[in-house]
Amino acid sequence: MKGRAQAVVGDVAGAKVQDVALNGAQMTALQGIVQSVSDGLLPVDSARQIIYLSVPSAPSSLVDEMVEAAAKQAQNISASRNAGGNPAARGGTSDGTSLVAG
Repeated sequence: MKGRAQAVVGDVAGAKVQDVALNGAQMTALQGIVQSVSDGLLPVDSARQIIYLSVPSAPSSLVDEMVEAAAKQAQNISASRNAGGNPAARGGTSDGTSLVAG
């Protein structure tokens, strides 16, 4: 990702930084969108559309890379949960004992 971010900086080098850079609130909002994808709360296509509407200068390749990485993280978390990554959710504990009487 570092290489892509550097390429983006190079692409906008002729512009004023203030005209293309995001402020702190915008960066926090962008992070929230990507986190929502990672948490499985926001579909990838919706995240892309929101990002493109709010940051029209964002290169599509960089947006795709961010949201696809977040979606992959969401899939990994889901797979871990489905594979028994959370014993307490199945009525057990991390040491294999049961929380359910019986």
